[in-house]
Amino acid sequence: MGVGGKSQPKLFAILLSVTWALFYHFRVKEHAVVKYQRTFWNTHIVEKARLTRETFRPVFWAYNRHAQTVVCLMITQLEWIWAKKVRVERETLLAWDGNFQYVDWLHLDSKRSRSKRQINSRFNQDAPILLLIHGLGDDNDHPYMKRMARIAKHHGWRTAAFSYWRIDLSEYRDLQSVVNHLHKTNPRAPIIAIAWSAGGHLLLKYLGKVGKNTPVVAAISLSGCFDFVQAVSDVQANESASYRLFLGVQTAECARRHLANDKHITDRQKFAQMTRLSAARDPLGFYDRFVFEMGRYSDIDQEEHAKKPYTPFVNTASHYANSAASVIDKVGVSTLIMHAVDDPVVSHQHIDWETVVGNKHIITITTRRGGHVSWYEDFLPFGATWSDRVATNFISAVLETHSQTNFLLDVFRRSLIEQPNTSVNVTPDTLARICSASDLSSWDLQSLQKRMI
Repeated sequence: MGVGGKSQPKLFAILLSVTWALFYHFRVKEHAVVKYQRTFWNTHIVEKARLTRETFRPVFWAYNRHAQTVVCLMITQLEWIWAKKVRVERETLLAWDGNFQYVDWLHLDSKRSRSKRQINSRFNQDAPILLLIHGLGDDNDHPYMKRMARIAKHHGWRTAAFSYWRIDLSEYRDLQSVVNHLHKTNPRAPIIAIAWSAGGHLLLKYLGKVGKNTPVVAAISLSGCFDFVQAVSDVQANESASYRLFLGVQTAECARRHLANDKHITDRQKFAQMTRLSAARDPLGFYDRFVFEMGRYSDIDQEEHAKKPYTPFVNTASHYANSAASVIDKVGVSTLIMHAVDDPVVSHQHIDWETVVGNKHIITITTRRGGHVSWYEDFLPFGATWSDRVATNFISAVLETHSQTNFLLDVFRRSLIEQPNTSVNVTPDTLARICSASDLSSWDLQSLQKRMI
């Protein structure tokens, strides 16, 4: 009787463990849903990056959306107590309105001598550049930024962060200036843009406005916002007060940064008081009043703006009508959009996914779970997340495909130099000599074109 009584708790524990393992295997672990137009390029990239085969295995004790978004984020901060610190080298650029914008180069290596940095700079002048764009009120110190910088270092890529301060999340001209600057100073380097949350709105608005006229070769949006008003309204209507408070705090941080950097604002005390009184209570109303009082915001309609008295979202209607969602069909570069259905901050429902997938340049990948910019895996939320892994595979697939294509084009051009007569086949030994040439470039064909002229 005594022995049987002692074995009952052990048997119950085993039964519970088996039941939980089965539940986790069949109901928690999942494969993402990938949607795209089946062009040759999209199909090739999806298969090359294994987008349909990357299993998402959430942290088994923190798989719901709140645990992924809040608890895992808090715990993952511990990783960076022991991890290598991120060293920042800042570039200051002149913005379109006379203000300054900032590009921060992120490095995980220790401080080195100036001569060694110069050698490394020359050696990596054609290395790919990941342009990172943080979310609302975040900065370079956020774990997702540091994780991507670490991944980039392991792959031999460079990392530049666009540390934007402007509160206007539809003003894409700052990002356009940054991209053009990176391309001008690194003409041989492919640029891949990666954005999280509100940064996704900025990135998609830029891509939609410029279309194919951009040096960006690929882009990734993670938990990205398509319509700022709709996304915040969904949080205020459907989520707990803690998320509304979070949005208020982050919006207030954006306002403080704007006040610290916008030299066109003269009455700073008025804006500072506005931030203290209303940002936390009503982030959307505060944002609208802030941009209205500035009198300088994207897509402004002067007649609409001048109407009195001020009516929230009426005087500024043109600003919201030109969201990223309004130009998503005009995105002209290969773009991966990742989102979780259970995202508590940027609702999955606020996005018209049919319109998004209608663009042949966009690949969408969605999971049932994952929270907001989270997708943490393993026993503890340390190291690369599922979204980090998927993004890295996508970047590698795009870079490799571009490299192979340019290599083949280079071989073709050189074969024409060796044998201009296209009716005569190039001999195998000539083709072998061309393919094994040490100066064949994966990206830059300028020198070859000069020789052919």
